[in-house]
Amino acid sequence: GHAGSDSGGNLHAAGCGWNEETLTWNTRPAVDPLGLASVGAVQRRQVVAFDFTAALEPGRDVYCFALSSESPTFDDVIYSSREGKSGPPAVEVLVDEAPTSTSTTTPPPVTTTSTQPPVTTTTTSTSVTTTTVCGNGVAEPPLESCDGADDAACPGRCQGNCRCPGADDTFACLASGAGIVVGGTLADSYYSRALGPGTVIDARDATFVHCSQPDPSNPCATNVYPINLGPISAPGDCWAGGRIIGANRLDATWSEMHSPNNAGFMFENGSFTVDGIRVDDVGDGIRPRGGAGGFLIKDVWLSYIRDDCVENDHLNGGVVDDSLFDGCFSAFSARSLDTTIDGHTNLWTIQNTLVRLQPMPGPPEGGDLGHKGFFKWIDWGDPNSRSPMLALFNDVFMAEEQGQFSADRMGIPPGKLAACANNVMVWLGPGDYPAVLPDCFTVTKDRSVWDSAVAEWIRRHPELGP
Repeated sequence: GHAGSDSGGNLHAAGCGWNEETLTWNTRPAVDPLGLASVGAVQRRQVVAFDFTAALEPGRDVYCFALSSESPTFDDVIYSSREGKSGPPAVEVLVDEAPTSTSTTTPPPVTTTSTQPPVTTTTTSTSVTTTTVCGNGVAEPPLESCDGADDAACPGRCQGNCRCPGADDTFACLASGAGIVVGGTLADSYYSRALGPGTVIDARDATFVHCSQPDPSNPCATNVYPINLGPISAPGDCWAGGRIIGANRLDATWSEMHSPNNAGFMFENGSFTVDGIRVDDVGDGIRPRGGAGGFLIKDVWLSYIRDDCVENDHLNGGVVDDSLFDGCFSAFSARSLDTTIDGHTNLWTIQNTLVRLQPMPGPPEGGDLGHKGFFKWIDWGDPNSRSPMLALFNDVFMAEEQGQFSADRMGIPPGKLAACANNVMVWLGPGDYPAVLPDCFTVTKDRSVWDSAVAEWIRRHPELGP
């Protein structure tokens, strides 16, 4: 559907005397009128869980269910499913009493199910299943960061939910409670145009697949915006957690990755917080757009970002805090070709953050590998350009070679530095650093400065990696 519903539907027990090839409305199995579980109001593309514990019987290994959308206002919800001969969808349920898993068969459409702890079973809008067992002594990422004695990520501090305790203020917005919970693996876009004021989305147990340039040996469905929020949402919302993982060819060129306009996480919400997400192998990493002024991007880990780690081409003001950008073609972009957009009075603060440029395959200027610079600003050298002002505090930057442009572009946009203190540039290329940096930077050729900073950041954020 194109919107949410006041009812996510009801799960009913159903007879199993049916055949998928001959199933019609007239031959449908009998359905128990008493529902096993129901879901209240849902957002568009929200993944939901149904508890069918009450239907489990000793010795029974096949179960059939029916889903019905029973909206009191007839605002029905549509259930999505996917089938295929290669890697078809499946639901796997593990229960304490049985040594093996129990398979469930559902008539179309496919159901999303969960069981009571200590078992967690999560399915997705495209029926890709991730199953972990909390309490079996084996840490099973990404849903678990530890499990009992298997606690290398946080020795002696593994919690009962098989997660390491949060470090610093990661996922801080969850303290007020989550209005929407997203879980499982989603191969299509999570899209919401209109979130209510103060909406908190808990996506810690969710993985989103980005697919722009698939590997022929491991095909995936095109999905160029795994998370896409706005543009008519109320301000003050927060997204906490989740993994955005690219299924793209590692050797795809910059042009190939850039030609389908794409980003891992895009939002247009004002005063929006992106908290504690992991993003790998996408075009742009995070993209605030339109009315996303006052954004906060915090405690995020980005790697192998084929274009901009943060593309802020609508020139909004905002903050990037305590984040790890370990591999950007270009780190921060604030370059709009739309002359009606003017952000010269806005301030973009980047603080307590680690940023590394990484040469990517097939850069536009030619050669096998290459990258741009840390900052991509309009009319470089013009202090009156439409790009926002910059504030840089307590950051560590690293580059191993000069970007594919003039040496000065490896520096800070001239006339755009509003405030700056205690930053480090780790330079591993030949000779001196290519650009002149302000006095608020210390330049070093010691790689261990970067490595130590990354190791400490990862230690403080055990739920985000690898």
